[in-house]
Amino acid sequence: MVDWLLIGAAVLIVINPVFILLGDVVVEDSGEVRLMGAGTHENPFSFAMLVVVLVSLGRFASRAQMRYLVVAGGAATWIALTLTRITFLAGAVALGSVALYAAVVRKNYRAAAIGAGAALALTFFLAPAMLQRTFGVVPSAPELLELVRDPVALYQSINWSGRELFWAALVLAWTASPWIGLGLGSSTDILRSIFPEDMGLVAHNEYIRLGTDTGFVGIGLFVVAMMAWLRVAIRAGRNAEPRVQEFALPALAILVSWGVISITDNAFDYYGPLTQFAGFFVGASLVSGSWSETPSDP
Repeated sequence: MVDWLLIGAAVLIVINPVFILLGDVVVEDSGEVRLMGAGTHENPFSFAMLVVVLVSLGRFASRAQMRYLVVAGGAATWIALTLTRITFLAGAVALGSVALYAAVVRKNYRAAAIGAGAALALTFFLAPAMLQRTFGVVPSAPELLELVRDPVALYQSINWSGRELFWAALVLAWTASPWIGLGLGSSTDILRSIFPEDMGLVAHNEYIRLGTDTGFVGIGLFVVAMMAWLRVAIRAGRNAEPRVQEFALPALAILVSWGVISITDNAFDYYGPLTQFAGFFVGASLVSGSWSETPSDP
């Protein structure tokens, strides 16, 4: 299944220019040109390409075959052309986390070097464009550090593309029932009652949406579930067998990226390009790990 995932991704990477020529292009109000993929919105397309990068690098760390680097490079190129900021951040955090895990827990310095190198390359090539889109200018290092020291100024300086209006409305509604929320689907109803349909009425933050719908109880249950998934990936990652590592490291990276993407996008909604892969690789980590622990027949 992973082979077919990567084959399909390679085909899409090669043929996507055809879709661009057919009009898969978005021009933002600020004048930025963003490219989509195979007729889908640029954000979920970039999430799917991030999965491809993470899986390909996991394969390369295990098999050292250059074709996986080629696929990862092609997918990273399309991520750059979508100009999706949260994908860049999620990719950098996920790769950095896996590199740290591989070095500290597994003592797998080759995988750690690949993850750290990929995170640095992603940051070097994409950070200027993402900073430009986020702040309207590329701030200097001292300016950026000054903003980080002042969270309020940082929040006010970021171009949230209107998301902050949705968040304010939902958080205010959430306060009416903080523990159990207002009921599943209530966040969408709230946005529809306030904003016009053409604004794309989804929360653009899974944590706020979950809180509005199910309260702190729902968020707590979600955390418990995700910690269980994460525990499976971390445990499988300790297995030295390469075939287990090929599932465990991408599982860990996809879960981390899923958590980051949920800050500004609808990770659950994007089941096809993102969420299904988190579940698949966690399940594959569990199964492959159990195989390696089963004694061979005499």
